[in-house]
Amino acid sequence: ERGGGMVAMEVEDSSCVWSMDEDLSNLENKMLDLRFEHDYSMQQLRSPNPQGMPVASFDGEASQSDRRRGEERRTSLDLDEDEHSARRLMGAIASIRLEVKQGKYLPALLENILDVFLHVENILHSYHSRLLYLKTHQRKIDRELAVQKEQSFRFRQLVEEDKSALLSRVEAAEASKAATETMTQELAGLAQELHAKLRESSTREESWRATSRRFAEMVRILEAATMTQQEMLRMCHFP
Repeated sequence: ERGGGMVAMEVEDSSCVWSMDEDLSNLENKMLDLRFEHDYSMQQLRSPNPQGMPVASFDGEASQSDRRRGEERRTSLDLDEDEHSARRLMGAIASIRLEVKQGKYLPALLENILDVFLHVENILHSYHSRLLYLKTHQRKIDRELAVQKEQSFRFRQLVEEDKSALLSRVEAAEASKAATETMTQELAGLAQELHAKLRESSTREESWRATSRRFAEMVRILEAATMTQQEMLRMCHFP
């Protein structure tokens, strides 16, 4: 019975060891997946937004650039810290796997396992905080994109209104141009008519002057004839 009990304990310990080794492998794979997702999320954060449009800023380009550099600096420090924690965790997992495969049941094994769980908890807490930050930043980007979309819509409306006003002005200018051309043609016709009347008036003036000269000549002739007749009458009265 004692021998059978030892065999049963060894079988149970062996299955427990293999189960623990499988759990550690799954934990390591999960940590690698989390690391990949975290790196991808941070890369998406640094890249432009999905629409390919610059995010609207209301604090000025200088303050936005300083804030972005500060965020990248803090993110870089957080990534370095996470990288260091992940390496320590991977080393601890590898050490535990080696001890489990070698069949060592040292008291330090449980301490190492607890240390691994502590590192896992810290890293998961860090990733959770980073995820909250990414969600907050994404909501901020969404709000700024909504504001930019609204501004673009208003700007498009203003452009359409200006376009309509310009088209109205162009139509009014074309109508004014047509009216001006009509008035110019009418003025040209009136100028030609006035010029013809001036020529006719000048011709009539010359004719009147010639007639006046003829009348003056006839008056002088009549005056001379009158004087001659008076002289002849005086001679007749006084022989």
